[in-house]
Amino acid sequence: YVGGESDAALARAARLGRGGFGVDHTPRTAVGRMGKLSTLLSECGRSLADVDVTVGVPFGAQPAMDEVKRFRDVGVNQLIVPIFLDKAEKTLANIDDLAKRIVEPAAAL
Repeated sequence: YVGGESDAALARAARLGRGGFGVDHTPRTAVGRMGKLSTLLSECGRSLADVDVTVGVPFGAQPAMDEVKRFRDVGVNQLIVPIFLDKAEKTLANIDDLAKRIVEPAAAL
């Protein structure tokens, strides 16, 4: 994986990477970066099918399923959603909530 938000990082991912990693994205910002990555991949004789793209959502964001679908629709393969650490019981409840709201429904996409 090649990480980073610069055009140079995307070019390295297109040229050398099996995957790319971006951070602090919404579906709207991911559209532009995925388009740029797709163009760079094409210039290298590759396509989005040749790489896995992982995106971290903004710190504190809890995306709804429609946002998860929009990420998927632009070619994102995996999302990273932060879980705030709290007391053990609260942290476990947050993880369970994320699983029910996002992970389980997303598995059916």
